[in-house]
Amino acid sequence: HPRPWVAQEPRGTVRSAVDFLAMVGSRAYGRDLAEAHAARPADVVLVDAMIPAATRAAVRLGLPTAVLMHTFSTFFHSPLLEAAGLVRGFSPRRAWAAADAVLVVTDAELDPGSRRRLPASYAWTGVAEPPPRALPPALNGEVPRVLVSLSSVHAPGQDRLLQRILDGIAGLPLHAVVTTGPAIDPAALRPPANAEVHAHLPHAEVLPRCALVVGHGGHSTTMRALLHGLPLVVLPADPRVDQPSVGRAVQRAGAGLLLDPASPPERIRRAVTTVLGDPAYRAAADDVGRRLRAQDGIRAAADAVERLAR
Repeated sequence: HPRPWVAQEPRGTVRSAVDFLAMVGSRAYGRDLAEAHAARPADVVLVDAMIPAATRAAVRLGLPTAVLMHTFSTFFHSPLLEAAGLVRGFSPRRAWAAADAVLVVTDAELDPGSRRRLPASYAWTGVAEPPPRALPPALNGEVPRVLVSLSSVHAPGQDRLLQRILDGIAGLPLHAVVTTGPAIDPAALRPPANAEVHAHLPHAEVLPRCALVVGHGGHSTTMRALLHGLPLVVLPADPRVDQPSVGRAVQRAGAGLLLDPASPPERIRRAVTTVLGDPAYRAAADDVGRRLRAQDGIRAAADAVERLAR
C-alpha cells in the first residue's frame, strides 16, 4: 500500500519535497487499484493525475480510464513530476497519454499547456467550481473587503508569509477577512486592527462581498475569485506545485499581480494598494469571470466520464 500522505502535516523543505515526489511516483497506487477492481469490478475508472501509477494499472487492465487534471496541465507536465515516475520505472506522461480521456478541469485560455501539442484525448472542460451565489458590487466609496487566504496544505514558511501579509495590510483603509485553514494556527498570528482571522469560513459566503483576494495561487481559490470577477495579489507559498504558474496566468490576464513569496510587508502593501486603486485590474478580472461563468466544467467532465461507460 502507498505510504500515508497527510497534506497538513508539518514538514521541512527537504522532507516535504521528498515525500511529495514519493507520493507522485509510488507504484503502490497501481497495486491498490488492481486489488480493488478484483474485489469489485469497475465499469469506468477516474484517476487523479497525481497518482499516475493507478492510471497505468487501469489501462493495463483494459478498463475505460479517465484522468482528472485538477489544475493547469503545465504543472502535470513539469520535468519534476515526470522524473518522480521515471525513477520508479514508468513515465507519468505516457500513462496519461494511454488513457481514454484526460480531463483538464480549468480554463484553456489561462492554461499555457492548452497551446502545446498533446494527445487528442486531452480536453479542457472549463473550471469545475460552483457558480457564484452573487457577484460583488462595484465600490462606491465604502471600505473594501479583502479576502486573505493561503493553502490548506502545509508548505514550509507559509505561516511567516501570512504574517507578512497581515503586517503589509495593517493600517490600510480596508477590512481583511483572513482564513487560515488547518495548516496554520490562528492563535500564532498577530492580526492588525483591520483584520479578522478565522480558522475556517466558506469562501462562497465571503467572495460576493469582497473587492480583492490575496492568495497563494492555488487553482481552486484563484478560479473562485475570478468567477466572482475579483482581482488578485498572488504570493505562491509552494514553488513545487501549480501556484507560480497560476499566478503568472493571473498577471498575464491583467487580473492581478504576482509577487515573490519572500516579499517584505512594504512590497505587499504597495501591491494591494495598486490593485485596489486601479480599476483596470477589476475590469480584466470581470472579463475573465464572464468567460469562466459561461463554462460548465462540472457537467462537461461528468458527461465525458459517462460516455466512457456506454
